[in-house]
Amino acid sequence: MVPENRKLSILEAAHKLFSHYGFEKTTIEDIAKEAGLGKGTIYLEFDSKDSILMAIISNFIEAELAEIYNYLASLKLAMSQGKAPKGLIKHTKKLFLDHILRTYDIATGQLHSAEALVHTSNKVRSGFEEFFTRKHNMLAELLELAANLGEFKKYKDYHYRASLIMKGICGLMPPYNPHINAEGKLASMSRSELETYARDLLEILFTCT
Repeated sequence: MVPENRKLSILEAAHKLFSHYGFEKTTIEDIAKEAGLGKGTIYLEFDSKDSILMAIISNFIEAELAEIYNYLASLKLAMSQGKAPKGLIKHTKKLFLDHILRTYDIATGQLHSAEALVHTSNKVRSGFEEFFTRKHNMLAELLELAANLGEFKKYKDYHYRASLIMKGICGLMPPYNPHINAEGKLASMSRSELETYARDLLEILFTCT
């Protein structure tokens, strides 16, 4: 097995086991068995179980960052060609909505989802401070572009506006605390309810910040 395929097999096996049994209960031996590899082969690619977990989460969040980066790049290209893109705020809200729902699908469909840990574990989150910083900076840049195109209110500090939006969105990420339903009772949040909350909150955040 070539190294690239071997690494992918390890990540896929670990993701499956972490999601089903949890990170703590899964061993390197379990991962090796699931991947059809020897235990020693795992250490040729990763020095610890922690590094496997971080690689899984990194792949997930890098894909999210790439979506925002590619959209931002397309806007800059259009503007450099003298074009005035439209619907910037609408598209940005959709990017964030899609990520909120994708995270929910993973976190609720897989009991011990590795992707959810970046939101629920302070230890894991601290390893991805650069991710949150990059996401924040790109959002601030998108807001400033939108303001220059007349789609967003002009401010002196778009980083502060980006912080308000990011903090608001945190409430829609794991762990999903019970909410008060239409009957006035505490209840778990369904996907459709989360989507409604997300759409309404994003509308408020991107309109009233």
